[in-house]
Amino acid sequence: CHLGGGRLLNLGTKLSERLVAGLGVRPNEVARLRTVMVGSLLLGAALVLYYSASNAIFLTRYGIQKLPYVYIVNGVLVIAFGVGLAVLGRHVTFRAQTLALNFVLAASILAFWAGVETTGSHAVIFAMMAWFRLLFIYTTLGLWELSSRLFDIRQGKRLFSLVGLGIMLASVVGGALTPLLVAIMGTVNLLLLSAGFLGLYALSLSRILRDVNDVHHPAARNRRAGIGTMVRDRYRSEEHTSELQSPCNTVC
Repeated sequence: CHLGGGRLLNLGTKLSERLVAGLGVRPNEVARLRTVMVGSLLLGAALVLYYSASNAIFLTRYGIQKLPYVYIVNGVLVIAFGVGLAVLGRHVTFRAQTLALNFVLAASILAFWAGVETTGSHAVIFAMMAWFRLLFIYTTLGLWELSSRLFDIRQGKRLFSLVGLGIMLASVVGGALTPLLVAIMGTVNLLLLSAGFLGLYALSLSRILRDVNDVHHPAARNRRAGIGTMVRDRYRSEEHTSELQSPCNTVC
């Protein structure tokens, strides 16, 4: 039995090594990619569950008449949140910003769940629906920012499709399981499950974020270096010159 188990283990190891090699993943990249892909799966599960619950609850209460107002409010929220996040990024490290962002967003989902469960007010449901686009944009941006810090350009060409596969796979599987989950726990409790997955996503990244190249530059230095650096950088200068010339070329 021991010999048979050893052979099966060796066979499984060889198959996994061939699979990794076939996907273009090198041995020194496996650990980092595994962590990011697990995070991508958890994030995808959180997003699809929140999307399903918020849309179902909102459309049941409001129908489609209020959707235009949702998109208007959503645009304002995304811009305001982005400005706040940019200000925060000038004062804290990338690791602190990423962890704070995801834990705050997980807490916001818990707050929406509690609001819908206790009051079910129109304001809470409207805000919950408008919050999704913000949730999607800033969590996925954080994932890709982390990936760009963990892998260089050459690695990214081989590995970024695998990172994105985690979110897509979770969306497909989560969407297929949503009817079953609703039957078991109800629509509103999908929000609770979504918050749990987003919290697990943040925890899964907390360890690997320690190894990220995390250099913090003070805000004053960033402001002084801003436009002057762009003007002195000949590559950026040529890029902006070509952008200015392209409309002329199009018209001519």
